[in-house]
Amino acid sequence: MSGSDEHAFAPDEPMTRASFITALWHLAGSPSVIATQIYDDVPAESWYAKAVTWAELWNITRAADTDYRFRPDAPVTREDIARSLGRYAMYTGRTVRDSGNLADFSDGDAVSAGARTEFSWAVESGLLSASDDGRLAPKEAATRAQVAAILMRFDLRFMGQASKADGY
Repeated sequence: MSGSDEHAFAPDEPMTRASFITALWHLAGSPSVIATQIYDDVPAESWYAKAVTWAELWNITRAADTDYRFRPDAPVTREDIARSLGRYAMYTGRTVRDSGNLADFSDGDAVSAGARTEFSWAVESGLLSASDDGRLAPKEAATRAQVAAILMRFDLRFMGQASKADGY
């Protein structure tokens, strides 16, 4: 992940959908792809177009709403993160199962039906955890620091690329 600008990381700022999918694309090694305008609101010349194109081609992400717009500047939610990481894990050949543990949380039923398997897997895998009050907060925006921590855990647990020598 890069900073929010040349001199700041802005850890407490919400991360956008474009920034998140770009960070995941970089974690994947920035696979070569020709940027195309798959979504009406993702111009092919935008800095995040290759990442969004890659994610769409491999079913890692989906439109943010029914009018088939990605909403790149919208904050990424914890549910978006779980869904994309679960789909990316499947893309890399890993098994993603619904562990059924969402009922143990006060807002476990707030996870969308289409994201339950991936969200449950993300919780069971230790990628996402509940807040101190026992909430999973699936619809809440994630901060840049939270996303950095989640991606680091994902990399360590599933990708095998990071090590203590890398500063993790």
